[in-house]
Amino acid sequence: LDGTKENRGIAHGMNGAASMATADRIVFMGADDILKPEYLERVLPALDDPAVGMASALPEQFGEKRFGDMMIPRNMDRFALKQRFYFGNFLYGGVAFRKEVFDEFGGFDQAYDCCCDLELFVRMLAKYEIKLIEEVLYR
Repeated sequence: LDGTKENRGIAHGMNGAASMATADRIVFMGADDILKPEYLERVLPALDDPAVGMASALPEQFGEKRFGDMMIPRNMDRFALKQRFYFGNFLYGGVAFRKEVFDEFGGFDQAYDCCCDLELFVRMLAKYEIKLIEEVLYR
């Protein structure tokens, strides 16, 4: 992004990509994630609510709506979501943000070699809700 070939980590790369975005919505996904064709039309409208800072949908993980032995939680209030993050990050792909919210929090913290997404989600939960669309829309 800045002309260097040095690997500066995932947070640096995703922040750089977000800085080049011209739309008001951003969707981050891993190289192994696949969004279903209807993902955008189902998930992005959740971001129209100013109380919602990010949104995602249920994944298909090897054909199941599970991550390990932990069921993915349904929509919860902000307090419950904060508590849930201490037990594991259930938004592990296909997460959509309003760009202004992403920028407000300064994006992903480059001090984290891993879990930079989880750290950002926890910071965002101090102010915004997460909307989980209860449809399987990515894998």
